[in-house]
Amino acid sequence: MNQPLAIRCFAVMDGAIRGQIWTDDLAQPSWDAVQEAAFGTLFLGGRPEASLVHQLVAEQRQERDVALALWPDHPYNQLLPPEPDVDGWELEFTDRPLGADPVPDLSVPDGCALRANYAPMLSEQDELIFDVLIPADHYLRQANALVDFEQYRAVMAACYHASDGRPANDPVVLLKIGFLQTHYNLSDREVLAAAQVNVAFRYFLNLALTDTLPHSSLLTVLRARLGASLYQQIFDGVVAQARAAGLVKDRLRLGVTTFFQGESPLSPKTLFCSF
Repeated sequence: MNQPLAIRCFAVMDGAIRGQIWTDDLAQPSWDAVQEAAFGTLFLGGRPEASLVHQLVAEQRQERDVALALWPDHPYNQLLPPEPDVDGWELEFTDRPLGADPVPDLSVPDGCALRANYAPMLSEQDELIFDVLIPADHYLRQANALVDFEQYRAVMAACYHASDGRPANDPVVLLKIGFLQTHYNLSDREVLAAAQVNVAFRYFLNLALTDTLPHSSLLTVLRARLGASLYQQIFDGVVAQARAAGLVKDRLRLGVTTFFQGESPLSPKTLFCSF
């Protein structure tokens, strides 16, 4: 299998790490597909049809991101679905002490840059567009300046494993998305759809116009990972900051106790009575 990162594929086939294997025939397969669980990378083998690859990607991306590691000139590239969310390069270190900094020994190709975890990468064009389109007194500018979301990073990070699995989406971004949900009374899917086209939302989330948004299912994952009690405690702290800054009016909140998977229990189906 002449594909990058193929060591992960063989580890799944050997039973050394978790993953899934698809094939048309166990005895004499004409094609196979292997997905390792930690990073979700999908590997192809044999002679799969394009329609099959499209189906596999469509089914898997309902649950998680799907990455396919291929050399640029590999014929499998012709089988992939059009218009991927991200098309780029991945650096794989296979012989490096755990925790060692790769930067001193790394030669970064021209036109590429290393991005630190969660570090904002706004271009001058992004900042110009935000400055021009978002008024100085916009509610989300005030919320961004007056509410300290970063103070909750450490307590949320403690709910993630430091080394297992793929790098997590920024939990502070997910928390901010929850804030947008509550303020604008949106469901998980609605708030991500709005953030896709709303420049003020992207400014508030500190995301560039070209950045890929988290999948809506990750909001459910965050609430489950933190647990109802901790999530509520953190969110109450956010609301308390917003109230102290004059961004939230005191309200009597009558919450509906039943909600559907993928919907925020804090926002979409809530009746507000203001006094």
